[in-house]
Amino acid sequence: MEEYLSKEDYKKQVDLINEEIITNQNKLNELQNNKQDKNYIENKINELKKMLDNCLNDDECFSDIFNELIDRIYVYKETDKKIKLDIYIKTGESINIFSDNLGRKFHLIDDVTTSNSSFCSR
Repeated sequence: MEEYLSKEDYKKQVDLINEEIITNQNKLNELQNNKQDKNYIENKINELKKMLDNCLNDDECFSDIFNELIDRIYVYKETDKKIKLDIYIKTGESINIFSDNLGRKFHLIDDVTTSNSSFCSR
């Protein structure tokens, strides 16, 4: 090989290849760790889903979970058959939705008590 490549150039090439191997090995390790983290997170989410499903049948547990997640809710009557809900979650996010299939009972409520008024629940 010395005829084609000096020892210095050969060593440089070997060093470059070794650096590339180390870089790629580090990337591979990071990807494997991310996959493990993702699996861990997915397992924890599934555990939480099961716990929440069980809580739906327990009024006290449901109330506790609701109070831990929801900061406040505002309810506005938009029209006779449509309301707007502004739900503020304790993470700082909010959900703003409209509902137009509330059922007959809600629509029989006095307009004065629901029109453009808000209800705050904690």
